[in-house]
This record gives sequence, structure tokens and C-alpha cells, in this order.
Amino acid sequence: NLVGNTAKTLQNKIDNQLENFSKIYSTSSNMQLDIDKVSSSISKVKDETDQVVALAKNSRERILKTENAVKNLVSSMRGITDFVNSTIDTSQQTNMLAMNAAIEAAHAGEQGKGFSIISEEIRKLAVITNTQSENAGNIIRGMEKQFDLITSSIEERISAIDDIFSKTQSFEENMNKLKEITDEKSSSSKEIISSITILYDAIKDIREQYTLF
Repeated sequence: NLVGNTAKTLQNKIDNQLENFSKIYSTSSNMQLDIDKVSSSISKVKDETDQVVALAKNSRERILKTENAVKNLVSSMRGITDFVNSTIDTSQQTNMLAMNAAIEAAHAGEQGKGFSIISEEIRKLAVITNTQSENAGNIIRGMEKQFDLITSSIEERISAIDDIFSKTQSFEENMNKLKEITDEKSSSSKEIISSITILYDAIKDIREQYTLF
């Protein structure tokens, strides 16, 4: 009859709607799982990036300490170089004075003989002091050059770390933004799934109540 056919048609339509909602729910649930997986992966990458940033900061701090220590050492060595140069100047002046004194003693004849011997010893000591001071100066200058190369190498490493640090920070910022987006999508997806569930249950109730007639 007409009533029976109409009821059957309505039941079929309700069943179709239930089936459609079931498919939507399944699709939405799968999307939610995918979003959660992406969010989890982003969190993992972010944690690893945070560790890299922390490591870069720590490495930079340690390298800076090393650089400061080297610079302090070079500064101290330059102080020693100044002292050595001063010693060389003094020994050269002493040598000249001793030579002049020896000449004056020679002019004094027999009376200046003893003073001449002392002047010669002073001159020899001045020559030895000058030679040793020059050798020490050469060694120190060579060491200064080596430390300058070390300082230059350290500065290059700091520059490289700063570059890595900058790029890593940029990547970290992008990861944070991406994490925020996926969290928002996850929240929206959960709300949609909740709404679909409510609608599905409502239609199911209607289907069950309609069947009673």
C-alpha cells in the first residue's frame, strides 16, 4: 500500500544517511589519525632541533672561552715580547758603553788596564744577552703567529656555528608554526568527529523510533 511504500522509502533514505555519516565518520577518524601522526612527528623533530640548538649554544660558549683564553695568552706573550725588546735595547746600549769605556781605558795606558778587562767582560755579557734575547724574541714571535692562526681558526668555527645556529633557529620557528597549525587542525577535526557522532546517533534514534510505527 501507499503508506507502507512511503515508510519503506523513508527508511531507505534514513539508512542511506546513516551509511553516509558512517563513511564520513570513518574518513574523519582516519584524517584525525594522520594529523596526530604528523603532529607527533613534528614534535619529535622539534625536540631534536631543540637539542641541536642547545648543543650549538654550548659549543659556541666553549669555543668563545677558548678564544678568550688564547687572546689573553697572546696579550701576555706580547708583554713578554716588549720586555725582550727592551732587554735587547738595553744590552745594545750596554755594549756600546762598554766599548767606549774599553777605548777610554786603553787611552789611560797601564792604569786603565784593569778597567779595560772589566769593560770587555761587560761587553761580552751584553753581546750574549743581546743574542739570547733576540733568540727568545724570535721564538715568541713565532708562537704569536701560531696563536694568531689558532685564533683565526676559532673565529671561523664560531662563524660556522653562528650560521648553523641561525638556520636551525629558523627551522625551529617553522616547526613551531607547523605544530600550532597541526594542533589547530587536530582540535577542529575532533570537534567535527564529535558533531558527526552526535548527528549519527540522532539519525539512528530517528530510524529506531520510525521502525516502531
